[in-house]
Amino acid sequence: MKSRLFLILVFLSSFGLAQVTLPETNEGDESSSKIQLPSSNVFDIDLRNMSRSRDRIIQPQLLEQAYESAIDSSQYMLGPGDQLLVKIWGVLDEQFLTGVTPEGYVIIPGVDEVLVSEKTLSEGAILIEAAMGRAFRNSQFSVRLVKMRKFRVSVVGEVEFPGSYFLRSVDRVIDALQLANGLSSWADDTRIQVRHLSGKVDTVNLSEFFL
Repeated sequence: MKSRLFLILVFLSSFGLAQVTLPETNEGDESSSKIQLPSSNVFDIDLRNMSRSRDRIIQPQLLEQAYESAIDSSQYMLGPGDQLLVKIWGVLDEQFLTGVTPEGYVIIPGVDEVLVSEKTLSEGAILIEAAMGRAFRNSQFSVRLVKMRKFRVSVVGEVEFPGSYFLRSVDRVIDALQLANGLSSWADDTRIQVRHLSGKVDTVNLSEFFL
């Protein structure tokens, strides 16, 4: 009689531990210039230096990642490690990179700190643009995601190469399995359990993706 084995993907991030459990079946046991920004306690931002470095920084980040389709800004959740490109035009015509801190903030030098944790990309952009608008009058702004965060995944159980791998926030269970060279011949791909930090467990039928 066949018994069930369990594959466990362990998601490690700066916040703690999450698990993805992949149930298996087998026949074994169960297992420009400086600009003074308008604020009382502000410091100068050398926007010219930002401009000089942006081609070296921004373009490689855009090129290093390939996606199946455009990111949905109303669905993508911002988190620590995401990098954003903020553009200003009107009185100024500049742009600069900023990232989401481990605490979930986007720091706009000389302007404000904006909490974007648990916000979608579109919601975070609205908050950032509002903060910029308070400092720069008669200007327009845009916020774009240029680099997505990564987190470490430990894949153990009935896969060919158990180990730790890095995934992006838009990657799926199948991407983690592919990094581990796929399931073993004993694995059951119809009952993959994804365990979240919150304790929630989702069950995925991987075979549905190949119908």
